[in-house]
Amino acid sequence: MYVRDEITRFLVDVLGVAKPDGPIAADAPLVDRLGVDSAGVFELILWVEDRWGLQIPPEDMTIANFETIEAIELYLQRKRVRSAEDNTQGGHR
Repeated sequence: MYVRDEITRFLVDVLGVAKPDGPIAADAPLVDRLGVDSAGVFELILWVEDRWGLQIPPEDMTIANFETIEAIELYLQRKRVRSAEDNTQGGHR
């Protein structure tokens, strides 16, 4: 839940996302339902890179990876698995 909480806090505190009917659902579309614009999505991607020490390649900057809090969390999990695999294989795939 830690990652999810950090992302939610960023959305609320920095991007000003608010749900009048309660907490932000992990599966709520950031653009379509929560009103995050393209500049906000870009700011979110930059924050994710900085917060978790990643370099997100352009091909990973997709709606599928950043559509919801849950999607971002899953993306981060995949990146960590890939990073761990690269480290155990000496950086070779």
